[in-house]
Amino acid sequence: MTSGLSYDDYQLIIENSGAECSIAEAHGVMTGMLCVDQSVSFFCWQNELNSSRILTGEFDAQGVEHLAALFDNTRDLMAAGGFGFSPCLPCDDVSISDRVLVLSEWCEGFLHGLGSADVEMSWPGECKEIINDFIAISQVDSDSDSDSEDDETSLMELIEYVRVGVELVRTELLVVPSSAQSKPH
Repeated sequence: MTSGLSYDDYQLIIENSGAECSIAEAHGVMTGMLCVDQSVSFFCWQNELNSSRILTGEFDAQGVEHLAALFDNTRDLMAAGGFGFSPCLPCDDVSISDRVLVLSEWCEGFLHGLGSADVEMSWPGECKEIINDFIAISQVDSDSDSDSEDDETSLMELIEYVRVGVELVRTELLVVPSSAQSKPH
């Protein structure tokens, strides 16, 4: 994520709307949807979040503008390939246990986004293994208050795995025959 606002800025937009989800979960949904269908629009993403009760808040015009910019930026980074994409997560000054929980929420959102597509297919290539790993990450419950260097390194490696995993899933799904592609949104 390389847009003008930070995770905290986006989270504040979400909180000010009255929604109870995290921007990480919402961004995960967006990313999963874009992996399955590059033509998904900002409004399709909003509709999915609202219909699944993930994001039910009311956004002011500026909030919508910022979320639309995040959507466009994410879509463009994913379309460019080359591993420029990264999940919307808090910065390193947040405790490791909190960042692990946010990564878990992001993965849960990603899985929801993949599942929201109206597609019947078996997962090609390495997708199934990556998806199973994301399921495991989404179920992580970090009670540790440890912020050791080893924990930091492990978390950074896990985030890198997620980032690369998204690109691999997206790439694999792009070569799926058109008969297994999602229906228009």
